[in-house]
Amino acid sequence: MATYGSITTFIHLHPRLSLPLDGTRIYPEADKTILRQVFLMAKHLKQTLTAAAHGSRSNFLTITALDGAFGLSHRRYPQTFSAMTGGLFGLTKTLGHEWPSVFCRGIDVSPELTPTEVVQSILAELHDPNRMIAEVGYGSDGRTTLNC
Repeated sequence: MATYGSITTFIHLHPRLSLPLDGTRIYPEADKTILRQVFLMAKHLKQTLTAAAHGSRSNFLTITALDGAFGLSHRRYPQTFSAMTGGLFGLTKTLGHEWPSVFCRGIDVSPELTPTEVVQSILAELHDPNRMIAEVGYGSDGRTTLNC
C-alpha cells in the first residue's frame, strides 16, 4: 500500500462461461466458485473502500455479459448464461445499502457489444453521479435501467 496507495476501486469483470443450450447445467461449479470469491473480496475490501470514500470517490462495480438487459431480453445467444451470475447484482445492491459512502453498481453488457463499447459503458457508469441507480444494462437498444 505504501507504494501504490490504498484501493479506491474494485471492478469485477465476470467471464462468459459456455453452457449447454439444453439447460442441464444451469449452476456450473466455475460460476459458484467465482461468485464466492467476489463475495470474499467484498468482505476484505469493506474497510479499505469505505475509508477511501471519506477522502474521494470509491467504487465497487460488477460487470456481467448476460444480454444487456439483466437476462430479461429473451434473446438467445450462442452461449447461454448461468442463473448464478445474477447473484452479482444482489451483492452489488446489498453493498450499496450497507456501504452508502461507496459507489456500487452492477452493469450488464450485451455479448453483441464490441470491447470498445464495453469499456465506454464501464467508464460512463464509473463516473455517473446518480447514486440511486444500482444496476444498468447496455445492449443494442442503448442504456437500460430497471424501474419499479
